[in-house]
Amino acid sequence: MRKLLILILCILSLTGCTVNTLSTSAKSDANKPDATAPMGIIINQSDTEKINLPNESDILFFDDKQIIYSIEEWDKSNEYLNIQFYKYTIAEDTSVKLLDLTEYKLITGRISIIDDKLYIPCLLMDNKNKIFEVNLSTGNFKIFHEWIGNTFICNTYTDNNTLFVFEIIPTDDASSESGTNYKVTAFNLQNSSQKEIMSGKYQNGTGDVISCITVNDSVMYLYTLKYDNYKESTHILTYNISSEKFAELTQISSKLSKIGDDPVMDMYALGNNLIFHTLNGQILVEQIQTNKDLVPLKIPDELGSDISSRYTVLDSLVNTDDYLYFATTNSQEKTIFKFDNTKQAFVPIKFDFNQDKLNILNHYFTNKTGDIIMKSKNDSNAEVTFLLVKKELLKK
Repeated sequence: MRKLLILILCILSLTGCTVNTLSTSAKSDANKPDATAPMGIIINQSDTEKINLPNESDILFFDDKQIIYSIEEWDKSNEYLNIQFYKYTIAEDTSVKLLDLTEYKLITGRISIIDDKLYIPCLLMDNKNKIFEVNLSTGNFKIFHEWIGNTFICNTYTDNNTLFVFEIIPTDDASSESGTNYKVTAFNLQNSSQKEIMSGKYQNGTGDVISCITVNDSVMYLYTLKYDNYKESTHILTYNISSEKFAELTQISSKLSKIGDDPVMDMYALGNNLIFHTLNGQILVEQIQTNKDLVPLKIPDELGSDISSRYTVLDSLVNTDDYLYFATTNSQEKTIFKFDNTKQAFVPIKFDFNQDKLNILNHYFTNKTGDIIMKSKNDSNAEVTFLLVKKELLKK
């Protein structure tokens, strides 16, 4: 899921951790979280736990017991990609293979988890789309759903015993300009029934585009664009999963509208926040108000402007209600920020490893309980290390 700070003043001793004060310049904005000298946290390398994963591992999900990761490799002919999925058990320091796919193209979008089952959308070389269901308890897997087509993006989301599948499907109509279809389908995980929630089609400057969706607290958010002879308007819709009713957010923040010509390509929900990603790598975090309006989160100066490509938000497949973690896109920087949703305050977390030529890569991962896995690389020997930072070290 991807990518800070000036520490000043006094150093104190508290339960074995060094605590510092963050310097932030005051911004006169009513929506800015409390930044009045929040105390920072310093993590030493001896505080972390090394995770023995292969260098090329791509972490897909983890909790306090296990890590699910994948490894891609070319076949002997260098013509096809193969991908293997593994489960690493943290307490036992062992990995087992869950799934091996040959003649594979790519994971087509966001994977999801519910009731200890992981759903992974993949596109194979024969243009078959398959959503695999992996049982994390037993290691068994099956094909949950499959279809033939050139689906470009397939994101999955879970809520209320339902798997929601969002597809972007390019069309190739020889008689006219190619267009794009958009579709959101709900799969009932109890009785296997399915139904279409919403669809759209764009062609020749006219139509309805579903740019991206996300699910948060039994509400689906849909970022949509309407085109009339190439004239564009932006709309954020909500879909109540229980009542099956749509509504539109009437108040969209000026920050969101100022993204302008850099189109929103993805959004996801963490806690009471929507995180928007643009085509050119910019990020904007909007807080969901009680009336469902969106208000931009004010970002500390050390991370850059509120709309920026200089920072990333650590993603999690399972919703995290208490905290958001922010990291700079500068791999030389060894500090991240924790945003406390309850206190509306940012807290810096510095990784004080004191090791030459060690880069903390822009690959951080978090889970529901607030643990972090960080990926580091030693420039002198290209060795990659995965380090687990338990949630207890990140509290203050």
